[in-house]
Amino acid sequence: MRSSVNLGQGDGQNRPEIKTFVSDNEGHIVFQFHDDGKSGTPEQREYLYANGNPWAETGHGVDGVQQTLIDTGKYNLIQNLGDSFPGGVLTYTTAKPSGRRQGCFSTLRCAWAPTRSWLAR
Repeated sequence: MRSSVNLGQGDGQNRPEIKTFVSDNEGHIVFQFHDDGKSGTPEQREYLYANGNPWAETGHGVDGVQQTLIDTGKYNLIQNLGDSFPGGVLTYTTAKPSGRRQGCFSTLRCAWAPTRSWLAR
């Protein structure tokens, strides 16, 4: 679906400021176009998703400089397991169908923290 918003033309603008968004069938914004009404190069951004979660962004601003953000900042949603994450003692166990930890499917290896379970692989 494509949607555009005309933000009007104000002081210092040669043309109206326009923002255009394109979304997929699930409502995720996959493309953004922004003409600020005064720059020679409009801002363009593409957004990528993995399993419905934001994963990456690529595009350029009004300065024309290409920028790609992958697995960083607001797109760094998966934390690496380590000494401080998920915190406390980290142990591994293999869940069995009749075992206590039926939340993990059988044959999956899970990492367990004191209060939460984290899927390791």
